[in-house]
Amino acid sequence: EVDIEFTNRSNKQIAYVFFTLKFYDRMGGPAYCEIKNTNTRRLRFTGPVNAGASDRGYWDPIIYCSSTAAIKPSTVEIEYTDGTRQTINSNGTYWYSSSYYGGDLRD
Repeated sequence: EVDIEFTNRSNKQIAYVFFTLKFYDRMGGPAYCEIKNTNTRRLRFTGPVNAGASDRGYWDPIIYCSSTAAIKPSTVEIEYTDGTRQTINSNGTYWYSSSYYGGDLRD
C-alpha cells in the first residue's frame, strides 16, 4: 500500500502526477515483487489539483513482497492542464513502511 500526500506549489492546475518508486528491504537491497519481478513501480494520480492545493493518492496493493521496508521515489512527473510537463528527480530520501519499526536501513 502506498499513500502519498502532496501540494501543488506551481501557479498552474495539475492534470496528472506520475510517481516512479523503488522498493527496498531492511538491508537496503532491492525488494522485488514476487509477481512482476521488479522493485520499481510507476503510479498515476489523476487531478485536477489547483495551484496551491494539496491532495492525496492511495494505491493498494502495488507490490507483493513481504520484505519491503522502505520506498524511495525516483522521479515525480507532473503534467499540467495546459499541456506542459515537469520532472522532479529524487533527493534520495527514503519513505518508510508502516510495518518497519527500525531506524534507518541497515541499523
